[in-house]
Amino acid sequence: MLENCNQVFARDVAFVIDDKIINSNIIPDREDEKEAYEVVYDQIAYNKIYNLPEKAHVEGGDVILYNDIVFVGIYSGTDYASLKSARTNSYAFYFLKELFPNKTFIPIEVIKHDTDPYKSILHLDCAFMPIGEKMALVYKQGFVYKEDYQVVEDIFGKENIFEITQEEMFHMNTNIFSISSEIVVSEESFTRLNNHLENSWNIKVERLSYSETSKMGGLLRCSTLPLIREQ
Repeated sequence: MLENCNQVFARDVAFVIDDKIINSNIIPDREDEKEAYEVVYDQIAYNKIYNLPEKAHVEGGDVILYNDIVFVGIYSGTDYASLKSARTNSYAFYFLKELFPNKTFIPIEVIKHDTDPYKSILHLDCAFMPIGEKMALVYKQGFVYKEDYQVVEDIFGKENIFEITQEEMFHMNTNIFSISSEIVVSEESFTRLNNHLENSWNIKVERLSYSETSKMGGLLRCSTLPLIREQ
């Protein structure tokens, strides 16, 4: 633990694809958080740790794995540099794509706004989340382009998509954490979502009281960083 440093959102400082851990280039305000990861990095072979070029901006909340597909939330607007809520750029997307040629990378442009949380998606996992074998939670209005949403619908199927409302997006309903394809951890107040997961998709929901954390801009997925996944 680092004193006087918010370390709740472990997902953003680094993320894992296959057997490689990617050290994120996060915004300067969060740079100090990286110091706490040294104890983790000391246990990982140096050739499994990747540092990105300085101009490749990315945070782990924008990187979502689904089988051999990697969805990456990006913002490519000309005002990128002036938006604090813009965390992942196109350069990072293409760099990761070259780093993992065996994966299919899909960019998703998400809406940004620095002062209105109802009009901004900080990270892709605040608007989109694969669940189970072939289902997904989606806040459709969080996608800049209809074509990006159509790609998601084509992959999962319209009948396998649960659409999140704007109010539910604000409270981070997509930011739940999958333990497996049959079990998720969710905030206990997400009544509509939790009932759908259990009754329509037959997914076991472990409910936690975690709503206070959402006020800082993240929730359950943001608070976790899986290092090893079963193949």
